[in-house]
Amino acid sequence: MALTPIDEGELRRLRQVDADNATLRSRIDASERSNATLQGQVQERDNRIAQLTAETGRDKEALQRQVAELSNQNRELQGRIDRLATDLPRVTIKDLVEGFRTSVAQINKEVLTRPAQDQTPVVIEAMDVEFKGGIDVSSGLKLSQLPPEQLVAGSASTVRFTLRPASTIKMVED
Repeated sequence: MALTPIDEGELRRLRQVDADNATLRSRIDASERSNATLQGQVQERDNRIAQLTAETGRDKEALQRQVAELSNQNRELQGRIDRLATDLPRVTIKDLVEGFRTSVAQINKEVLTRPAQDQTPVVIEAMDVEFKGGIDVSSGLKLSQLPPEQLVAGSASTVRFTLRPASTIKMVED
């Protein structure tokens, strides 16, 4: 068998192709390592996203329960406020006047029957009541207390009374 002479140009070209193949193989290997690293990072991020999604779902459920509880509390408080607004204290004018009259009579009686030592006894001579509130005519004429949100400095009822020295007469036998 006869050997074919080797062309130097062809040999250089083959060597260059071989070098290019080695460079290409090196780049492919580096690319595969980089791809494996990137796939690992993507997997880590996918796992983190799944974890955060689960945590967000749990947080969302907890917040929904909390919102439901607060909504129930709000409804209960609103109901209590509504009841308080409609269930304001009401008193008839007769009962109000009778209450003051009875209180004044009782105070005056105690001053006269149980005098305090070292004090001049005084009795209530006159009383002036200025009632500020609402008037309820739904079942007879009744006065009602103003709701708390309507109370201001000028809306307070006042009670004024005049005191006078009580004259006590002692009976002495001779």
